[in-house]
Amino acid sequence: MALAGALADLKASMAGLKADVKADNADVKQQLGKAEDRWLSVAEEGYSERRLVDFLKEQQLSTLEPPSVKVGRE
Repeated sequence: MALAGALADLKASMAGLKADVKADNADVKQQLGKAEDRWLSVAEEGYSERRLVDFLKEQQLSTLEPPSVKVGRE
């Protein structure tokens, strides 16, 4: 009977460990999802900033060009 009790305790312990592992996995997945969202946001922000910088550079360059270059471009 002691063996049956030990086996029941072992099964209960294993069930508890499985539940803990599942909870930890869910937490890790949630954290990975948040990290992925942050990286996507940073990437989009960087892309937008790069486009803005390119636009501003183009505007600055066009104002610095002599009129003859501007006429040739249009």
